[in-house]
Amino acid sequence: MDISKLFNNLFNFGEGDENSFPSLDAFEKKVRDEASGKLSSTTYEENGLIVTKEEYTSEDGKIYWSKTSYSPKESESNHIKNMKAQLQEAIDNQDFERAAVIRDKIKLKSDKN
Repeated sequence: MDISKLFNNLFNFGEGDENSFPSLDAFEKKVRDEASGKLSSTTYEENGLIVTKEEYTSEDGKIYWSKTSYSPKESESNHIKNMKAQLQEAIDNQDFERAAVIRDKIKLKSDKN
């Protein structure tokens, strides 16, 4: 889908009121599903928390967003289990770039153990 059409349709994508702006989750899902671009993900530990930063850039460079989430550090086995669930979700959504990134992270974690 053309990026300009995507943004023109955003105000009709709100919940209930056709003039409402969509939730950020709905916006992110719509962009992931309908726009092409590059998604990268970085995970690291900071102050006892697991920090995950995802960045998206459209092919034409006009759209960029970054999402950072923080979660408590979990045991290694739980972390790998959660990453495997994320991997399956990415595969189910046919988000193969994201799936490859997650697969590589799982491999790195597994190799360390």
